[in-house]
Amino acid sequence: MGCTTSSSKIETEVINTRVPSNAPLQPAPSPSHSEVITSSSSAILKTEREKQSTERISWRKGDLIGTGANGRVYLGLEEDTGAIIAVKEILFTNNQQDLEELAQMQEEIELLRSLHHPNIVTYLGTDVSDDDQTLYIFTEWVPGGSIQALVTKFGKLSEAIVRKYVAQLLVGLDYLHEQQVIHRDIKAANILVDDRGTIKLADFGSSKRMDSMGTMGNENHSLRGTPYFMAPEVIMQTGHGRKADIWSVGCTILQMVTGQPPWKSLQLGTPAALMFHIANAQAPPPMPSALSDHLRNLLLATFSRDMNNRPTANQLLEYPFVVANGASAEAIAAGAQGLLERQNAPPEVPQRESTPLRAGVPFATMDQIHSVEEAADQTLARQATGLLGNALPL
Repeated sequence: MGCTTSSSKIETEVINTRVPSNAPLQPAPSPSHSEVITSSSSAILKTEREKQSTERISWRKGDLIGTGANGRVYLGLEEDTGAIIAVKEILFTNNQQDLEELAQMQEEIELLRSLHHPNIVTYLGTDVSDDDQTLYIFTEWVPGGSIQALVTKFGKLSEAIVRKYVAQLLVGLDYLHEQQVIHRDIKAANILVDDRGTIKLADFGSSKRMDSMGTMGNENHSLRGTPYFMAPEVIMQTGHGRKADIWSVGCTILQMVTGQPPWKSLQLGTPAALMFHIANAQAPPPMPSALSDHLRNLLLATFSRDMNNRPTANQLLEYPFVVANGASAEAIAAGAQGLLERQNAPPEVPQRESTPLRAGVPFATMDQIHSVEEAADQTLARQATGLLGNALPL
């Protein structure tokens, strides 16, 4: 991607290249002949159609609610249930760039299929257009929008709100890492909030699943993510893993409490200048002086230059800033699990109250029941007549 002087462009630009680990920081070379994807987008989409036969959703398109590098997101109405859903629409052709993006999108779908957690956006299914040129990904609709949208609308967030969001983010991220998945693009724009303040980690377009050894092979040298939120080892392509996500968590927290991404106050101008600074600066991003000691200590831990010294998501759940409200990591995780179980439970059907049968009492026939009901009605009528007669004036 080319450089730009727009700071908002730097904030939203997602870089996705692969560079040799020993190469200097420079624009990535064009893919070699061996890296060119030879299958057509139509063939790949047909394969996806075969996979989603049991997931196919009948839906109606609503308003456009978001756009991104890989497509557009619409509100959708599910015809069978009446539920409001989010629909990601991706258009493809047979050109090289689209084929690579489609292959990457397939990886995102496979990841979403395997993830089930209340702090991760719920995958509902996929569909393919009749001409096999459009892929639709259905997920739950999270009505509050992203944390970035909240910050834009309401300004910087209080530490009390940040604590609530960060605790949930860490629980979701801990689950993700346990599944051997690295998100690689954690930022406020990719964290959604529902109407009850529950956060959902979203947009797994840059994510990768690690192998059994906890690495991603050659992919752990790829340059993925948004520059403001990239860890130094990602920029330098020296190899990265779960701890790159931890650095991004720190960057996201700074965006919550300052109202803007980290490093933005330095006005570095271009993505290249920004990434050069992150790769070489020994100091963490500038932090507000008004931060509490607990929050500052957590941020400093996430911004350790040596990724091996950064805590895990699970360890961060034990930091004083997170547990300052009295909630332990176990309690937070248990709450998340309880929410997941409630979400997955079948709806309760109201039951009519009834008198339990006593042992030895036979079932009554319908004729007997009607006789009892008629007798009761006659008794009530006589009682009502008597009461009315007593109440009438002489």
